Amino acid sequence: MKEIVQLNQHLLDHAKDCLPEDGLMFDRDGIDEDADKIPADLREQIDRLRAEISRSIPDDFGYVVSFEDGEADFRIQYENGPTTVYSPPQKWEPAQSLFPQLEAYDWDGMRSECVSQSEVFDHIADLAKDLLVMMPSTKSVQKGFRDQVKAYIKEKRKQPGVHVLFWDGDESLFDEVFESMEVLQHQLHDIMPHMVHVVTIVADVRPVPAEKIDSMKRTALRTLEDSLTERSGSERADWFHVRCHSRPDQAGVSECSADREGVSDS
Repeated sequence: MKEIVQLNQHLLDHAKDCLPEDGLMFDRDGIDEDADKIPADLREQIDRLRAEISRSIPDDFGYVVSFEDGEADFRIQYENGPTTVYSPPQKWEPAQSLFPQLEAYDWDGMRSECVSQSEVFDHIADLAKDLLVMMPSTKSVQKGFRDQVKAYIKEKRKQPGVHVLFWDGDESLFDEVFESMEVLQHQLHDIMPHMVHVVTIVADVRPVPAEKIDSMKRTALRTLEDSLTERSGSERADWFHVRCHSRPDQAGVSECSADREGVSDS
């Protein structure tokens, strides 16, 4: 994508002081409104490159070119519906022309992948609603792990911080430490879509009541549903890459199915 790299260098050499503080972006629809201080000849270069890229990409795909912190970036995006945008991982050769790379790109393969992956957002939003009904109560989960919960509380009451015992819904328990209850609440809505259950919490050497944990879960699920509804398409794409491909660290996993009693929804 040497054309984009070269344009980035021209901007740094001749218009660095004119660039917006948070970087410059352009796509199929136009250039950032706050790029009006860039000299006319460089604006013309941007317009020519933007037009050429737009002609080289199928109409149902979008793209973003960004210049930020001295670096150039090019991303293809696929819109599936009015609010969902998926941008899969992409690798471009910076020393080679962008346009032969675009010509050789597997657009049909990417289209199939994008449609499949972008629908995950609607699934997660629906799942957030269902989880409020499906999620077993904390007391119910704790009944299935009586011995493990007692041992965990006994151990963590000697340690500062917020310690959380999770259950993966199958055979494994694992624990994670958070800086504070506020940090845990903030991250909980990213954890729960993986069907990970909070078994117990020990915060600053004290076990947290099951009712309080249930309240935190309900808040997290409402936050998840609201955040996916309110996010723009590009924000949903970033959310998907950063969060949906990860889960809490499974340090301290212990197999416990042989000793676990049945866990019901009541």
